[in-house]
Amino acid sequence: MRRHVPRDGSGRHRRAVVAAGVGTFVEVYDGSLYAVFAVFLAGQFFPQEDPGAALLSTFAVFAVAFLVRPVGAVGWGHVGDRAGRRTTLAWSILLMTAATVALGLLPTYADAGLLAPALLLLCRVLQGLSASAEIPGAQVLTLEYASPHRRGRMVATTMVAANLGNAAAMAVALALARLLSPQDLAQWGWRVAFLLSAGVGLVGFYIRQRLSDPPAFTARGDPAGRRPPPLVTAMRSAKRRMVLLTAWLAAVYAAGYVVGAYLPAYLIRTVGLTPGDAFAVGLMTNAASCAAIVAGGYLVDRFPPRAAAIGAMAGIAVTVVPGFVVVTQAQTAAGVVAGQAVWVVFIGLSQPIGAVLGLTLFPVAFRFTAMAFTLNVAISWFGGTAPYVCTWLLAATGDPLSPAYFVLLVACIGVVTAVGIPRPRNVDSL
Repeated sequence: MRRHVPRDGSGRHRRAVVAAGVGTFVEVYDGSLYAVFAVFLAGQFFPQEDPGAALLSTFAVFAVAFLVRPVGAVGWGHVGDRAGRRTTLAWSILLMTAATVALGLLPTYADAGLLAPALLLLCRVLQGLSASAEIPGAQVLTLEYASPHRRGRMVATTMVAANLGNAAAMAVALALARLLSPQDLAQWGWRVAFLLSAGVGLVGFYIRQRLSDPPAFTARGDPAGRRPPPLVTAMRSAKRRMVLLTAWLAAVYAAGYVVGAYLPAYLIRTVGLTPGDAFAVGLMTNAASCAAIVAGGYLVDRFPPRAAAIGAMAGIAVTVVPGFVVVTQAQTAAGVVAGQAVWVVFIGLSQPIGAVLGLTLFPVAFRFTAMAFTLNVAISWFGGTAPYVCTWLLAATGDPLSPAYFVLLVACIGVVTAVGIPRPRNVDSL
């Protein structure tokens, strides 16, 4: 008997989209703040004998925190596939909010010595544990509510919310940079941005607590029964699909984190923009990315996900080096935006494609676990480490185009991987 799937315009689906979007906004806003204010955090939480080493240490904390995400994906994925999508997403947003507010209240290195970076790392680890559930969970929730012909467009809303979270972090940083002196921004102004997350996070928790699980999940009855853990089932029946999706997502998020987490510091230190101009560039590039995400949703609703994945990744590979050349030679902020946008649009196109690939490759019984594990391994090993790798490459080679070569490499890997992705399964029968 065919399960009833609510129409896209139904109240339940709208609530699911709002709940997924609000949580993703909070998660990305909170995570982006660390990268946006990395230059200032380096000055507050690490010794200042070598500013370059302090920045490297700041990005190392950013990267190390990502190592817990696959572990978090296993735990949250188990809860999501057994207890439900709603429960997982409600508690993950609460954990993220608590960790971010705590980070805004931490003592500095001048006040607490080595305790300061240790507490900074703890807050980032808690953020990483929360984030391991948020993005895949929001995608699964939205996709399982959406009708087959609108999956790409619906999941694109959560990705736009993610970009809006990044844009909000940039906007708050820009406002603080305009309102405060550089000294005040470095000393205490950055804390304001972290503390602002409290209100939105609590609203997101309230909305998610009132949400119902998708019909695809509730139709299973008791999801636990005598079945083995979801990760065990996924590894037994979908290992090759998980490996391929992980490799392709690794290329997507390595390129994405270069844009969202590395470029603000790169534009300030290497290109020579002021913090205010760098944040403004980030906002304008973010707008281009949001438009590309929506276009990607339409693209994957009209064309096979595998073909769309190949095209989007090839676009990154072809445009990233010329784009960086424009960025390094531009004399204005508008020129920098143009140089970034020429390849960032292909990253935006790829995001809804990756989510729909996950839906089509994994059945509902272990979908949350499989999508969370693949996505978080990709983010942890490639996305979260990308700012550190780019910082190291630039320091080791002195070549301002070295970050572009890194993105080119992972994009080429993404093209090859996409070719090997199998044909989508009929998810309506799963």
